[in-house]
Amino acid sequence: EAHLKPLLAFLKKQNRVVPLSEISDHFAFSQMHPGHLEAACQWLENQKELSTDIFIEYLRAQKLASNVDLGEVQMNYATLGAASSPAVLLIPGQTESWWGYEAAMPLLADHFQVFAVDLRGQGRSTRTPGRYTLDNMGNDLVRFIDIAIGRPVLVSGLSSGGVLSAWLSAYARPGQIR
Repeated sequence: EAHLKPLLAFLKKQNRVVPLSEISDHFAFSQMHPGHLEAACQWLENQKELSTDIFIEYLRAQKLASNVDLGEVQMNYATLGAASSPAVLLIPGQTESWWGYEAAMPLLADHFQVFAVDLRGQGRSTRTPGRYTLDNMGNDLVRFIDIAIGRPVLVSGLSSGGVLSAWLSAYARPGQIR
């Protein structure tokens, strides 16, 4: 509760809707233990002087998120669905994050184990100025498939994420892409 008071003060000072990316830049919620996240949601719901519905959804979504070390990059990602289901990898477009897939993930999770990523320099993944090439991002995804997914995967991408999906179909390791 005490660690949320600065957040509440920050939100009260704003005379506007605060984008979630700005909130997450100021407060490291992805580092919180899932039990603490739920407690944070409950505490914020009880703050009657502030509408926090969107922020509460954001905090709950962070419980889906994980981080994996790919060498040069710490890649943030979310996963939902049974490990016994076929894997699907969702790749966001440029400047987007996995959270763009948040509404689709539960729908897909009925049939797949869904993985949605923050590419390097996006969302909560590592920033690597000057290293944002198609080959670097594609190779990050090859390592991600090996380390985090560990089996053949279907891939789908939005905008430049679609370009990376095509890159994977051409350059991923044999057997990685279904």
